Amino acid sequence: MKNIKKSPIGEIQDYYNSYLNLGDGYIVDLVLAARISLRFKKPLWLCIQGSPSSGKTEILNMLKERDPKCHYLYDITGKTLFSGANGAEGGYIPREVKNEGIIIFPDFTTVLSAPIYTQSNIMSQLRIIHDGDASRLTGIDTNRKMPWSGKVGVLIGVTDAIEGFKKKAASLGERFLYYRHFVPEFNAIDYRKPPIPEQFPEDELNELFELMNSINPPERSDEMERKINCAASWIARGRAVVKRNSRTKEIVQVFPPEEPYRLIEQLSTLLNSLIIIHMNQVSDRVQKIFMDVVTGCVPRDRMEIVNCLWQEGNTGLKREELTHLLNSFNNSSLTHLLQDMRLLKLIVCHDTKYYLEPNFLELFSEWLVVEPVFEKVKR
Repeated sequence: MKNIKKSPIGEIQDYYNSYLNLGDGYIVDLVLAARISLRFKKPLWLCIQGSPSSGKTEILNMLKERDPKCHYLYDITGKTLFSGANGAEGGYIPREVKNEGIIIFPDFTTVLSAPIYTQSNIMSQLRIIHDGDASRLTGIDTNRKMPWSGKVGVLIGVTDAIEGFKKKAASLGERFLYYRHFVPEFNAIDYRKPPIPEQFPEDELNELFELMNSINPPERSDEMERKINCAASWIARGRAVVKRNSRTKEIVQVFPPEEPYRLIEQLSTLLNSLIIIHMNQVSDRVQKIFMDVVTGCVPRDRMEIVNCLWQEGNTGLKREELTHLLNSFNNSSLTHLLQDMRLLKLIVCHDTKYYLEPNFLELFSEWLVVEPVFEKVKR
């Protein structure tokens, strides 16, 4: 293998940073990691959420004309992915993606605005391709049923409208990891029109593709396995679902957390893919991206409470202090949020003060603090 001291991803990041305001630019790493993840048993299912015009689509389109394994969809219905209709050849997955590929939705927000019935059909078909076997659901007419099996990753761009879906998705069999894409605040006074971008570094991208299958990630230590396991368990608890009546807001059902096994597999794939594109270096950047994805998987409003209580440590916070810190929440929203988090055993209340629940806090401390330790790299 050619000895390369610097990952080719550096040139790709520089290209986008030359004309886009991407902040830390972790989105570039994650798009490439999603593509690289196709080499593993279960490719990444990653949702990149961010405000409109924040550069999501530009980065998500990076591989559009450059990689036949990446398939872009700009519209989807409940019968797009699999269909038993005449001439459909089983639908988009069997016909176009076949047995291996990455589906990329540059704008998934339109799905969230579709009728509930349509959303349910789309999510049902997505869950089936995650499992790798859709022979049961390719059409009503059994004479036109076309069995399919394979492995497919999914990468979607979406606005923060996904937060509403995120708070109920775990009860439906959640498959996604999430990353919140932030960009620096727009400065209207100093803003200047960005320059015309230079030619995309095709050679570096091709070099990165060549490396994908020539580098094996390092063996993980017991400490790192513990970090991943704790992060997965923490996410599962943090995004568990509390169902409320849409009219009265009364609690209807409290769902148990998802089992963490699927999350462990996804987080392992994420970490392996990031390490590969950074030439097997477990850099601060890799660790920060991992942390941002883990925290992005928990609904934002809950994460704000977690951050406030984590920073206070053993001191705790009173309700009025939380109200002051979280001034974007109205009184009823904060009341429901605190109720939900207490029922899910994410927080506790003692003597009018709120604290992180001890077991939830312990998980948080484990994956946040434990330093990753790797064994010798295998090539």
